[in-house]
Amino acid sequence: LQRSLPYLDQRTLAEICSEAWGGDYTSEDEDSARFVAGDVGPFVVKAPDGMFLVHRMDQPYWDDMESLLEDVRELRMMHLLKEHTGWMSVDLLNPTIPEGRARESYYPQIARLLVELANEDTLAVIWPEKRLFAPWTEDSEQRLRSLEPLAVFEERQFAPVVRISGDDPR
Repeated sequence: LQRSLPYLDQRTLAEICSEAWGGDYTSEDEDSARFVAGDVGPFVVKAPDGMFLVHRMDQPYWDDMESLLEDVRELRMMHLLKEHTGWMSVDLLNPTIPEGRARESYYPQIARLLVELANEDTLAVIWPEKRLFAPWTEDSEQRLRSLEPLAVFEERQFAPVVRISGDDPR
């Protein structure tokens, strides 16, 4: 989730993919093992082991923010969700090699690209399927670069701050 979106075009994304994954993604030849296609997004990225879709959307991620925020108890996370005005995502479209590779095994590769796409306006990382959120902190990059990038959602980034009623006996 982004406070404001960074500029992203085909050439810039090709350079970012090269940095994140190695190899040269600047080819415009769609028969190449590596390339980026698209003008302003979504972008299609072909890597040796799969095709990916990179979205860059200048709008909130959720249409119904109010119902989402009703379920978010941690106040700092609620603030980050409210503050975002855009988002970027990396989706696996089609794995190519090896056949039968679990889709979850692509998460470290996807996370490395997300780290390279992040900047000072990155607020949080989300796992939409599980409806999990993690604030973007100094530790996020290291966690996402690990072999277990989803651990970013399991470990508390800070002590929770929750809203309670003034008449709550606890």
